[in-house]
Amino acid sequence: MKINFLRKFFLSDLPIRVSYPLRMGIFYYTTALIFLVASYVIITESIHNSELAKEVFFKLLVAILVVGAVFFIITYMYAKISAEDYKKVEQFAEEISKGNFDYKVELSPIADVDLIRIYQRLEKLRASLILSRELLKRKKTK
Repeated sequence: MKINFLRKFFLSDLPIRVSYPLRMGIFYYTTALIFLVASYVIITESIHNSELAKEVFFKLLVAILVVGAVFFIITYMYAKISAEDYKKVEQFAEEISKGNFDYKVELSPIADVDLIRIYQRLEKLRASLILSRELLKRKKTK
């Protein structure tokens, strides 16, 4: 039960192109909400003119929403590209399992280091399987 809760809490069952931006958005807007509440308290205590305090608070709110939207779009674009890289590596592994050793993959320049390592290990596995296949062919022909 604890694992299911954690998977749901961290949105682990969603595709990466959705879960990553949502995690980042939730983190950003939670932090922004804390900042806004603290700002509101400071502004209302520091500025005794309530109209001016509301104006300053509203400008802060708009700035946070705009910056948050820009960050969300950038994060979504990154997650979309990253998700494509994961699909490519998954397809690469599938092709190797089918015996298609000619299948090649090109990852994006911003691929995660861990994903690149997995891909490199799959490449080594592919090379080993090709070598094993060639050795078996030679053994059978003798």
